[in-house]
Amino acid sequence: MKLARLLAMSDSELATLSKKLEKDPRFQTLIASGALAVKPFGKAFFATRRFAGMALTDASAGVPALLDARSEPVRLIKKIGRKNLETLFLGEAGVSDVDRSRATGLTIAEVARVRGFLDEIYIREEFSEKPAAAAPAVFSTVAGISVQGGRPVLRFFNREVWKGRYALDDDRLKVHLAKLEREERERTERYLSRLSYVDRRKTTLFRVLESLLEAQAKFLVSGDPCFRQPLTQRSLSTAVDADPSVINRLIANKAVELPWGTEAPIKVLVPSGKTLARETLGSLARDHPEMSDEHLCELLAESRQIHLSRRSVAQYRSELGLGGRGRR
Repeated sequence: MKLARLLAMSDSELATLSKKLEKDPRFQTLIASGALAVKPFGKAFFATRRFAGMALTDASAGVPALLDARSEPVRLIKKIGRKNLETLFLGEAGVSDVDRSRATGLTIAEVARVRGFLDEIYIREEFSEKPAAAAPAVFSTVAGISVQGGRPVLRFFNREVWKGRYALDDDRLKVHLAKLEREERERTERYLSRLSYVDRRKTTLFRVLESLLEAQAKFLVSGDPCFRQPLTQRSLSTAVDADPSVINRLIANKAVELPWGTEAPIKVLVPSGKTLARETLGSLARDHPEMSDEHLCELLAESRQIHLSRRSVAQYRSELGLGGRGRR
């Protein structure tokens, strides 16, 4: 099987393939000979999905907005809890904001902000223009991120995939292969090639996730999107010693669960400097509709240390669909 397909595989697909490979009699023979061992990942812990059975579809245009809003609506949603969110906000109609306020402990104004936030997500998803023939991309959520001792840590969801990596002992493998007939030796070598590709997919993704936790630690611990650091796939590929094309295929359809329960594509942890500047501008422009582009330039520089020209501010604002002063 080609490496490109393995890189794009979801964890559930990879688990099925791993089980199939491990049921092959050659697997146990190689284990018994000492040529092959399953070694645990050093920092692999496991957790149960909090939203089991749900798939994250491609709503990339809404993800930055969701992260930007975390300081208020998403924080409130976390406080509400899943059960109250489903019952009071996503359930049957007829529940008043007063009832929601009493049940959750939020103020009427906070309830209204949460309701407006959910309405915005629904409208974006329901009415966003998408190619009629293109199926929505589905992201495989491979791990959750939690915070322990002030540091982000990984919690994998598929034990079958992340129970360990395949490690070969070259010397013992040579001895084992030398004992085999030519035809069986060739079959075993092809089998080992498939195992090697599976292991490469697992270990590369593991190193990528570890690198992202280190690079985006302040954001993941605080939840404040202002702390996200600009990061390119090229620099990430250098950090994990992999080709940029491998990184691109690997993270294209993978997601993680962030510490506050939001599932997001891994790519949101690999933002460009331009992306961060545009998202920050959008947040400030919405919070300060009375401000001109020139004043937004000054605010970006003073509060976020982001230096943009007035022309760039106007361009980003237009790309975000935001009007000028007094028109947003």
